[in-house]
Amino acid sequence: MQKIRTSPAPLLFPQPAVLVGCKAGDDISFAAIAWAGIVNSTPPMLGVGIRRSRFTHELISKVNVFSVNVPSEKLAVQTDFCGIVSGRDIDKTAVCGFSLFYGEAENAPFIEECPLNLGCTVEKVISLPTHDYFIGKITEVYADEDLNTSAGLDFEKLKPLVYMGRHYATVAGNLGKTFSIGKQLKQ
Repeated sequence: MQKIRTSPAPLLFPQPAVLVGCKAGDDISFAAIAWAGIVNSTPPMLGVGIRRSRFTHELISKVNVFSVNVPSEKLAVQTDFCGIVSGRDIDKTAVCGFSLFYGEAENAPFIEECPLNLGCTVEKVISLPTHDYFIGKITEVYADEDLNTSAGLDFEKLKPLVYMGRHYATVAGNLGKTFSIGKQLKQ
């Protein structure tokens, strides 16, 4: 098949669809974020790209902690809603029917309905032309009990929601064991 050259664009898929949350004073907001990813293993760290105009950006900048809540496919509507309205104008927690809980950081609200929750402290902020990239050290993790197995968390049960540019999807099917299936190509 022949290749065609297209314009440079942020085209790396799939991207996790996560709900990044923060609380500053009486204000709580959750933003739907697709530009999120692991950036370090020890200590565990992740990064999230957030536009400076977003209310969640404002809150994180005040308190330097945030939560990353990983929604399952069941929360597609609520996740999209959190990406199309501002927490300055509406209480997303109430409209979405989220039940909140807190861990060690009182300013990092977790969404109980999300099967996986990570609490982060801001380690560094990288200012980019359209977004700030918050790098957070993962300080606490909560997972639904039914995801836990003797081998660790079962991510197939999680059924995480992923962002595909123009639609949401889920991760489907196991293709093989990591650090193993590639051995078939060894001579």
